[in-house]
Amino acid sequence: MPIPGEISLVVGAVLAAQGRLSIGGVVVDGILAAVLGNLTAYYIWATYGRQLLSTRVVARIYTPEKVAVAEKLFARRGAWLAVAGGRWIAILRIFGGPLAGLHRMGRISFLSASIAGAVTWVPFIVIVGVILGNNINVAVAFISHVGLILLGLAILAVIAAILWYRYWYLARKHARGTGGPSGKNKLT
Repeated sequence: MPIPGEISLVVGAVLAAQGRLSIGGVVVDGILAAVLGNLTAYYIWATYGRQLLSTRVVARIYTPEKVAVAEKLFARRGAWLAVAGGRWIAILRIFGGPLAGLHRMGRISFLSASIAGAVTWVPFIVIVGVILGNNINVAVAFISHVGLILLGLAILAVIAAILWYRYWYLARKHARGTGGPSGKNKLT
């Protein structure tokens, strides 16, 4: 099932920190899921990409100009780095496999880049999740305090907007309607 990688890895790591899952299992499963998801997208777009480009939805987003730019990128050696490093960047993580397949990046090169990206990214996200899991009480308290502060700021913003409307906007509107010949507001 395609679900966001960070969320599933952090949840798995928090559960591992609580002793409900194996940290090693979360890492291995995360790497396998990342590589297999990337490979699936790669093969779908390598096989059906040109037909998908002719659909109205894809053609609106992925214009011929964008296709030409991407083909130049994937023709150079930057494709490997885009796929491996793209694992760390949300948009590239989503589109790396499809673009590599569409633009005919070599299978072995794609697989090695996908594995390299997953092997570096997944353990990092799991470590963050374990730290969060070990400090969940601190994280919840922090989020609660931040939430209260943001609520207070939102209330102050609403009060400020009401005061601005009531005293500045309405006074200015009133001054324009009944003001002297210059029409200037006497309050400002």
